[in-house]
Amino acid sequence: MASESLIVVLDGATARTGTGCSHGIAWYSAKLGSALAGLAADRDSELANALMYGIRFTADQHRDTCDLSHPGTPSAATAMLRLKDTALEYLVLGDVTVLIDTADGIQVINQPGGYWVAAADPFAAQHAITGEVPLDNVRRVDVLTDGAARLVALFGLLDWPDVLEVLEQNGPTELIRRVRAIEAADPSCMKWARNKRSDDATAVYAA
Repeated sequence: MASESLIVVLDGATARTGTGCSHGIAWYSAKLGSALAGLAADRDSELANALMYGIRFTADQHRDTCDLSHPGTPSAATAMLRLKDTALEYLVLGDVTVLIDTADGIQVINQPGGYWVAAADPFAAQHAITGEVPLDNVRRVDVLTDGAARLVALFGLLDWPDVLEVLEQNGPTELIRRVRAIEAADPSCMKWARNKRSDDATAVYAA
């Protein structure tokens, strides 16, 4: 979800077992994304608080019908970027990568492994990485789910400046096309060991 002043990216976790939830990850991500977009629109609210209340609100939507204590309950890695006065604020929870290209270099903000993610426990928001960068120092920004970041983090075929250049010149479609081409060239996952041949990939770019 994106507006002129807010970007929200969610990467739902693949359900490998039962989840205790009758709704599914797409429903969860849609509900949480909508809640975050509304809560973070209030610029007086800290992004971590928006995430905490968003998780709580979403959990309340199915608390009476689903087992939210189930270890497989729907969850999502989360990233938010927000323009506020003279700063660009960011929040990362889980294995989503935020790139902020500044006059001083590229800041790479992520949480490898994504141990803490948004699920049913609002307490998870306290483990988010948050911060801000002076707006007049920002050139470009990018948000990548781990599936889109594979060209760097897994395949090692590009570095972060390369990613930003691909996005600037050709947009997210080209970046994801390159990911899919590499995945297709290694269908057995032998050259690049991974738990899924192909992963959901989302990239958001703004300059």
